[in-house]
Amino acid sequence: QDLKNRLSTYNTSENHEVIYHVSCKNKNNMDLLEKIIHLRLDEHRIEQNKEWFVSNDNANDFIKIIDECKNFIDK
Repeated sequence: QDLKNRLSTYNTSENHEVIYHVSCKNKNNMDLLEKIIHLRLDEHRIEQNKEWFVSNDNANDFIKIIDECKNFIDK
């Protein structure tokens, strides 16, 4: 529910910058959106069971997927 708080909980020594985010109407939609996005990005995962992914298009491919999933959830 709080992006800054969420980012601070990642256990990593590397710095990462949020370049894109979307908001949801409620926590249920947010949880569902995250699950769907993870399923769609699964083939780009760096390591199983981790939330790190590698983009082939400077994150533009991921942004497109996120937007598609968000539009689906909003319907």
